[in-house]
Amino acid sequence: SIRTTVLSFFLIYPNIKVVNKPEVIRMTENVEIAFIPYSNNIEADVKLVNKKFSKGSKRILMGHFELKQPYHTIKLSQNISPNLVSAKDLANKYKYDAVYLGHIHDIGDFSTDNCIIKYLGSCRNIDFRNTGISKGIYTLNLDSLELEFYENTQTSVYKICRSYSELVEYCKSADKVLLNRTKLQYVYTNHSEIKQALKI
Repeated sequence: SIRTTVLSFFLIYPNIKVVNKPEVIRMTENVEIAFIPYSNNIEADVKLVNKKFSKGSKRILMGHFELKQPYHTIKLSQNISPNLVSAKDLANKYKYDAVYLGHIHDIGDFSTDNCIIKYLGSCRNIDFRNTGISKGIYTLNLDSLELEFYENTQTSVYKICRSYSELVEYCKSADKVLLNRTKLQYVYTNHSEIKQALKI
């Protein structure tokens, strides 16, 4: 019955803030960030933190949740909560200047109505559901709200090939370093394709 997080061991460090419930933190004199950890009722959490911002501050949201609407390359979870918010509401109703989200492992951009709204993606590929090659971490400039990306050059790459020709093309086009990082799944249609693939 005890819920914990992989970040719990950072609680002992005075220079690290671990956020395990929705809260707003003042970062500079005119910039505040609302942090919303994983939750089953995002709509209520967004309303809760909305009341905690100081008047006139730049409003940023960092959350571990999905938006109501899917993005063309992003598949929402099977057990999606009905208590989500839309990108439009975050921009217009809650007046955020920028929203940076996790939970979805691939990068997605919802920027709308002068509000930056992005899924940042995971810092590494985890399994064959992750199709991106470029993964990493970001730093955020609190003045410009610009992100700087630092690529994780050590992450595995997961590639699914659904034909022999696709398999050959990938092996020919990828350099040796990329091939060494690749975990490959080959979906074949007959046994002769397996013999051909083994020759590669």
